[in-house]
Amino acid sequence: MSLTDGHGQIDSGEIAELYRDYAENLRRLVIGILRDQGLADEVLQTVFGRLIERSDSIRDDVRGWLFRVASNEAIQVKRRQAREQRAVDQAAWQTASRQSGEGPTDGSAIRNETVADVRRAIDSLPDAQQQIVRMRIYENKTFAVIANELGVPLGTVLTRMRLATERLQQALKKSFDQDT
Repeated sequence: MSLTDGHGQIDSGEIAELYRDYAENLRRLVIGILRDQGLADEVLQTVFGRLIERSDSIRDDVRGWLFRVASNEAIQVKRRQAREQRAVDQAAWQTASRQSGEGPTDGSAIRNETVADVRRAIDSLPDAQQQIVRMRIYENKTFAVIANELGVPLGTVLTRMRLATERLQQALKKSFDQDT
């Protein structure tokens, strides 16, 4: 099935028909991977955006292509989230383990110092990154909700969070290196 009109232009009726035929099943697939309806909707939007961009290169089995792209995109989002969470967890763990190795101290004092280090690191982030980190960690909002509330694309939110976690890792590592 060709998705173009012979001049490299997409047949919008065909795109609409594909959306009607497959969007709900694609959404179910993506929700099954991400467990987040907001992120699933963002992934679905990305999938159909790619379909529009690349329709002239899709030769056969559009259905298969849609499901493959949706699955791959959802897995990418899930991996990105896991990397970011591991980076934050690792930074907190490094800070806590560094402080616990400094000798006999009260556990609450170590915790307070760790919290203070993390807060200083977050405060040192650029405002846009700081806002996303606070919304994600302190308000426990999903990236899709954050994107919606800020009126920016999901990819922008994910990129800012990735950059923030990298900066937090560096700042907390630097703090650790200064204390040892």
